[in-house]
Amino acid sequence: MDKIKITYVGDEKGLFPQRDYNILSKDYDINLVYFNLMEKNYIKFLKIGLSSLLISILNTSVSITWTVDVHTAYVVLISKIFGKKTIVIVAGYEVCNMPEINYGLQLKPIRGWISRWVLNNADAVIVPSVAYQQKVKELVGRDADVVPNCSEIHKSSPIAHKLPVVTMAISQYGNANDFAALKGMITYNAIAKAMKGTSFFVIGGADEQLIDMCNNLIFTGCLEHHKVQELLNLSKVYCQLSYTESFGVALLEAIQLGCIPVVTDKDGMSEIVQDCGHKILYGDVGAGINAVKQAMADTCDRSEIILDSRDKYSKEQRRHNFINVIDKVMYGK
Repeated sequence: MDKIKITYVGDEKGLFPQRDYNILSKDYDINLVYFNLMEKNYIKFLKIGLSSLLISILNTSVSITWTVDVHTAYVVLISKIFGKKTIVIVAGYEVCNMPEINYGLQLKPIRGWISRWVLNNADAVIVPSVAYQQKVKELVGRDADVVPNCSEIHKSSPIAHKLPVVTMAISQYGNANDFAALKGMITYNAIAKAMKGTSFFVIGGADEQLIDMCNNLIFTGCLEHHKVQELLNLSKVYCQLSYTESFGVALLEAIQLGCIPVVTDKDGMSEIVQDCGHKILYGDVGAGINAVKQAMADTCDRSEIILDSRDKYSKEQRRHNFINVIDKVMYGK
């Protein structure tokens, strides 16, 4: 049986689109079309749409597109014109409307309308969590398929001896104040200030303003992925204190490397942690301090939690979930 031919569209610099391409290429004949989504150059998007994207869609059966924005509208529109199937993947930001932290594509009238048109007209919508499945339902009234993200942690990866270290991973975009509000950075900094004997790390890119705002934290800057995993493997606690997260791959990898998670009781974070960590209200510094102290004192064996998470959120499980969605779109299964 011939492999299904897929047009695969994503950000040329995106880690997750590249990871999914590697997963899907084992089962499908895939033609890559990459956009530089950070540019927000819509004229350039149109030129790509009318050239390589158009040719690819004409020669494949279905498209899979990462994130729901202007570039996705080109994919869905061209596909509808020529009777081709479409699957779109929601990262999270696209379906949010959170003026209290100035977050979400739905705050932008034109791009928000375009994203809703895409969600209504794609043959399938993939989201990473049940919480964001509900957000899609509330936004456009349609069902979405939950396909959780996966990690790069091997099932047999060893766990290192834990140090009195707390870690958080970020990748700053936008201004420091909005980003700090989204990620709960001020809460994290306040917890660090109250626990002077413990090292609180922040992995990832951050500008000088954010670093100055959070002067009790140790910023590592951007690290290669294996270096991120090394630090997570040494850390006793991992914090994700965000206002919202559609999933949380760094959180997932931290759990799979034996960290005890301290998270806010929101959205994808809560779904990943379940009952294997601590959940606090967003912005609750006192509860955060208590949760981190309890996690630091915890001596329970986490081997079963680690193995269960590695199985549940493996690349093989994501591949299986993807195949189910593609089969449903192509064959109505």
